[in-house]
Amino acid sequence: MINKVFIFSIFLSNFLFNSKDIQALNITEVNSASGVNAYLFEDKKNPIVSVSFQFSGGASSDPIDKQGLSKMVSLLLDEGAGNFSSFDFQSRLENNGIRLNFNSTLDSFSGNLTTITENIDEAIKLLSLAITSPRFDEEPISRIKKQIESSIIVEEERPRYFANKKIYELIYPNHPYGRSRNGTLETLENISKMDLTNYVKTRFSKDNLIVGVSGDISPEQLSHLLDKVFGNLPNNTLSDSALSIISPKYFGTVVENRKFPQSVIIATSPGVSRDDKDWYAALIANHILGGGSFTARLMQEIREKKGLAYSVGSSLVPYKYSNLLYTSLGTKNESVAESIKTLKHEWEKFQKEGISYEELKLAKDYITGSWPLRFTSSTSIASILVSVQYNNLGINYLSDRNKIINSINVQQVNDIIKKIFDVKKLSFLIVGMPVGVSP
Repeated sequence: MINKVFIFSIFLSNFLFNSKDIQALNITEVNSASGVNAYLFEDKKNPIVSVSFQFSGGASSDPIDKQGLSKMVSLLLDEGAGNFSSFDFQSRLENNGIRLNFNSTLDSFSGNLTTITENIDEAIKLLSLAITSPRFDEEPISRIKKQIESSIIVEEERPRYFANKKIYELIYPNHPYGRSRNGTLETLENISKMDLTNYVKTRFSKDNLIVGVSGDISPEQLSHLLDKVFGNLPNNTLSDSALSIISPKYFGTVVENRKFPQSVIIATSPGVSRDDKDWYAALIANHILGGGSFTARLMQEIREKKGLAYSVGSSLVPYKYSNLLYTSLGTKNESVAESIKTLKHEWEKFQKEGISYEELKLAKDYITGSWPLRFTSSTSIASILVSVQYNNLGINYLSDRNKIINSINVQQVNDIIKKIFDVKKLSFLIVGMPVGVSP
């Protein structure tokens, strides 16, 4: 019997790297006989292997009358496959200390497998069955549907969940990005076992696949693993080319009256694409304005000086077909008007005056210094390797990334600030019972 305490301790082993370690990371590109490619970070320190993979085309590719299809598939793949019922499949995962999960985002469908090296054959067998021969039995389908339906109902009463859903409806009208990944109570009822089966057949293919692997496995072993898991997948990518590139819509100010004790405020405007030459300058700019937690200007002005909100932050959100600058905060209904006034003032000041050299230095130090914190486990490293490939960053990105950040100057940051941090393009959604605010 496998010692689960041992397994748990292995999963929590310290993988933390320092900056020099990351610069020395040796990433290998592995090509299998069947034509599956992967990035590998070989690490012999711990007997663990993590496999992350991603297929393009997520919830945004779901048919309009079957919204929630990708979400359902992600929750059902480990609920029975091949000759194993849901109970048998889950028991094999648990008894062998194997972690297997799937997830659907707007643009992709992903999965992650983590196992100790001793059990890798069993882990690969189960993963292969899950993505090639899922059962989609009646009982799991019914159970998972009820779970998603419950989530939809509950989220309507949770301020931030509701606000996030509503903002996407407003900025992406008549576009798949404006739909809920969970679907609706009506569209979930339209999803059949045949829809789930066809999803796997049409979305999971070798020419639609990115793989990242980290851990105690050699390139030769990985090559065989890739063939065992993905080698029999077809080459029949379901094209999502029908999706159009869209800029988040400007809608002014919308108030969604809900009897919540506090109001949630979300402000959006067009962002910058991940492959834009100014991405790193925009990353630094966002860190200084709202992405840097307690050091950010918005946090200092809105929380620390005026006490209007417990937290406030901004982020760059690059999608495949759109790019978003997203800012959110929560405050008392009586403080909404003052919070928005302060946010607009800081935004205008930011664009007009730009940043100082000292702010740039502090931002660089934080962004580069926190980079190693992302490499905390074999799972996180494997996921990063998938992201590197998805964004076409190159096999040397892990070691080059901080050099790129450090090469950015004040003028580059101020130029991108003038370009995208425009208060006139900000739209505001307020969910709650705000005082003194008119739509």
